[in-house]
Amino acid sequence: MALSIDSPAVAAWTASKLGLHFPLLSDPQAQVIRQYRMFNPPMSMASMGYVLIDAHGRVRAREVDPSFGAHSAAILQRLARVGAGASPQ
Repeated sequence: MALSIDSPAVAAWTASKLGLHFPLLSDPQAQVIRQYRMFNPPMSMASMGYVLIDAHGRVRAREVDPSFGAHSAAILQRLARVGAGASPQ
């Protein structure tokens, strides 16, 4: 799942344009984005990056990474390690 500060209509358009195979949810007030410490106050917007959360709801990794799409294979490997109970590093 991904979060965006965009309106639901813009988030849906973005997900379609990017061909995402997972939900892109709208968080226009950045409430959830702030809870996961992924808000960039100087820019008044979400930081680009990702948060990996294990099956117990624990944050296992938090990365601000504007090029996270280019690193998707490494992110998926970290996610697999989190799912297996290993350290995400």
